[in-house]
Amino acid sequence: MKLFKQVVLFLIVSNNLSAQGFDDIARYSQIGAPGTAYSSGMGGAIGALGADFSCVSVNPAGIGLYRKSEFAGSLAVFNYSNKASYYETQTRDRKFNFNIPNLNLVLHFPTVNRLKTKGWMSSTLAFGFNRSNSFHQMSTIRGINTESSIVNAFVSEAGSSFPGNLQSSSPYSANLAWNTFLIDTLRNPDGTLGYSSFSGPINGGATQRDAIESSGKFSQSSISFAANHSNRLYLGATIGIRRIVYNENRTYTETNETDSIINFNNLNYTTNKTDKGTSLTFNLGAIYRVVDWLRLGAAASIPLDFNINRSYNANLSSSLSFGEYSFSSPEANYSYKLRQPARITGSAAFIIKKNGIISIDYETVNNSRNLLISNEAIFDKINEQIPSKFSMSNNLRIGAEARFGDSYLRGGFQMIGSPLLNKTAINQMNNFSIGGGFRNDDYFFDIAFVLGFQKTQYYPYSPNLTVVQPAELNIMRRNLVFTIGSRF
Repeated sequence: MKLFKQVVLFLIVSNNLSAQGFDDIARYSQIGAPGTAYSSGMGGAIGALGADFSCVSVNPAGIGLYRKSEFAGSLAVFNYSNKASYYETQTRDRKFNFNIPNLNLVLHFPTVNRLKTKGWMSSTLAFGFNRSNSFHQMSTIRGINTESSIVNAFVSEAGSSFPGNLQSSSPYSANLAWNTFLIDTLRNPDGTLGYSSFSGPINGGATQRDAIESSGKFSQSSISFAANHSNRLYLGATIGIRRIVYNENRTYTETNETDSIINFNNLNYTTNKTDKGTSLTFNLGAIYRVVDWLRLGAAASIPLDFNINRSYNANLSSSLSFGEYSFSSPEANYSYKLRQPARITGSAAFIIKKNGIISIDYETVNNSRNLLISNEAIFDKINEQIPSKFSMSNNLRIGAEARFGDSYLRGGFQMIGSPLLNKTAINQMNNFSIGGGFRNDDYFFDIAFVLGFQKTQYYPYSPNLTVVQPAELNIMRRNLVFTIGSRF
């Protein structure tokens, strides 16, 4: 039972991303700008601006710039699309999602003496949540692989294990292949036990199709407090509960469309994975008004360990000349921890009288400080590899706003750096935004459209086990956000 648990836990990092695995760490490291249409329209560059609830996840000192209390909420329409190229075959896919990216209540408390111009002028308390990432995606790759098959990977994974041991050593892969007659034992020339396939497309030639659909979110519920000193210095802090929800369903097939592979018709390999995790995080920040036209900000986000619960299962079926077979893995339910590094943000905002704003945020995070933790010591070797696979990533956010009375026009750019040393595996995200709104003393309405681009590589099975080329994915994300709020 203990060995089985260790094998299951190893699956956390056994998926192949950039031929190295570690896809869970990478997925949960690229955190986008949170929440409102105002923040989205500004490219997320709100670290020194404040007076918007999204700042509680970036620089909580920003809520100290509120002058009234506020209740606001947002609605978003998200579209993910991609173009994939795999063995000279092009495919396209897309997925839509409606979600609530933000809901908040801000309570502003001025001092009793409203004529006061020095000292502590006011305090602000804020409650709510922001959605930073959407995991709603659908990707399909397809092509005729003349080099290998996933069966080759199963053969390599089986190694020299006795068939009776595959249930414990490879319960979600090679053991399934053994029980569906895709791999079989043989004796190597030196007399040792090995595996091969007498009915699978191990010499290539099958049409491969890999479809992955995912859903979920990365969000934070927060309680924040900030204080205003002399309308010059603003200090703030946030206690947040971060939440991960991630669901992934994968269907991988190989088909003998050309009828050129002896004994083999097709195989179908499906996996289902669900992650649910929570973590506390602490945000501290300060904003200083140097002069009326310049504000500077600094903030740190210090997360505690994510406690992640995962469920996982797999099924493999084969259609061969001598029969059809299917075998399912046991259902795995287990827990592990993900320790993430702190994030440091520096910000500057230039106030152009009452005509406009230019704002810049620069965030840095050392992704090589990620750690996977369990009660056993099974992650020791993997954690030793993390510094050689992950790197420092730098995130840049730039936004501008022009004011025309009570109406506003905004534009922004956001670069989210790749957490990996191999930047071709997961390239940086580049997001461009445009937005606008109407604001007066009693209510406001904002709208923003964000268009994001990213290039990634994906391997359907590990190139460490057999020869396989990566699929090249060009990803586009579109997000339309509406925010409406009331001031009181």
